[in-house]
Amino acid sequence: MNNISSILAGLNRNGTISDSQTTAFHPGQILNGKIIKLFPNGIASLQVGAAKVVAQLEASLEANQRYWFQVQPGEGKVRLKVLASAADYGGTSGDSISSLIKELQIPVNAENKNITRFFLKEQLPISKETVEQTAAWLKESESVQAGLEAVKQMIKRQLPMTTTTFQATLAATDSFSLTESLERLSGLMQKESLSHSGQQLASFVKQLLANSTVNEAAISNSGAELAATDKSKITADAPPHAPASFVKIVKELMQRIGYTYEHEVGGFLQDLSNDGFKENALKPLLLNYIREESTGSVREAAEAVLHKITGLQLLAQDFAQIEQFAFQIPLSLWKKPVDLTMQWSGRKLENGQIDPSYCRILFYLELEQLQDTMVDMQVQNRIITLTVVNEYNHLKQLTSPYTDILKENLQALGYKLSFVHFVKPTEYKMKNETKALSSYLSNSPYSGVDIRI
Repeated sequence: MNNISSILAGLNRNGTISDSQTTAFHPGQILNGKIIKLFPNGIASLQVGAAKVVAQLEASLEANQRYWFQVQPGEGKVRLKVLASAADYGGTSGDSISSLIKELQIPVNAENKNITRFFLKEQLPISKETVEQTAAWLKESESVQAGLEAVKQMIKRQLPMTTTTFQATLAATDSFSLTESLERLSGLMQKESLSHSGQQLASFVKQLLANSTVNEAAISNSGAELAATDKSKITADAPPHAPASFVKIVKELMQRIGYTYEHEVGGFLQDLSNDGFKENALKPLLLNYIREESTGSVREAAEAVLHKITGLQLLAQDFAQIEQFAFQIPLSLWKKPVDLTMQWSGRKLENGQIDPSYCRILFYLELEQLQDTMVDMQVQNRIITLTVVNEYNHLKQLTSPYTDILKENLQALGYKLSFVHFVKPTEYKMKNETKALSSYLSNSPYSGVDIRI
């Protein structure tokens, strides 16, 4: 699906920072901050990215203005040197970009200018190390813009600035779906003489792709795909067990792919007497194979799948009160391979699980007849509103007779359906272009730090 990559890259576009995290300042780092309010005795409140900062000012600055600061070396309180107003470095002229690059003491070349210009536009903190590392990564990337977007996600989410993290973040937002990556890996493995770990992986991938069609009738009857050219599928009665069957399939595929692998390993290590734990998921099999194979096209294909899975895990956000995550799983609907992408966000209960009474779930599918389809489900106090986003003009008329069936099934699960709204993608985008997922859930949590300028 063409829009999945931008959707995943846009998870929490505002880059919220958990209140449990500490804002890190490194000597030589250049960052942009806005003076929110001035107080007596030179005290001021600043906004630096998603963090609100209380600072002792030692320079004459104005409220409601942005400035560029450079972190100075020293112990104790962080010291910031005022470089210039944001307007001085905020432009795209060659002189302003070159001046900033010279402050970083790195070569003034086309690559560094492009990176610095992107960082300025996105108001990301800039350092010599970050620019140099980004330049090295972009040389190995097929798309410079995609590489820059991946770096932006890493910085905003405070992920480790390592090559492995970059590759995973980049893979999570690329244009290749998980099904396409798995099919490519499976095809290459059929042509090669494989080691024992390779044979295990090949068998598992083949089984995974085949098993995505298991209980297809349950998916079909639950109305997972509404083929515009086949009303009989739309009018098929949904058996009471269909929703539970579909949920079971999704859970099993998540586990078999390895989205929960690290969690399960942690549980196993806490209970070494658990003999039932086995490496029966795709991710550990990929790790084993890559560990044994040093080079080759099959290894590269295996790495691409691994990076896709790991990248989606890295894009998850786990805050004190809020959790957000996305995943992609291969399914077969009416014998047609599709990728189901889900983006889930919601409040957390005391036990750490998402509160099913207050959450938001977005489903993305590329269907043979309906093409790109998105369902935006919002749950407030167990009251559900559904927004179906699709280009097809008559989808509402085809599905409206079965709204009552949907209401009954949801009521059996303890939910009340408020309404179902059908919109075109352009209309949905206009309504939601300024409504990031983070702002929908709550005000961005922030970390407060005392610094000296």
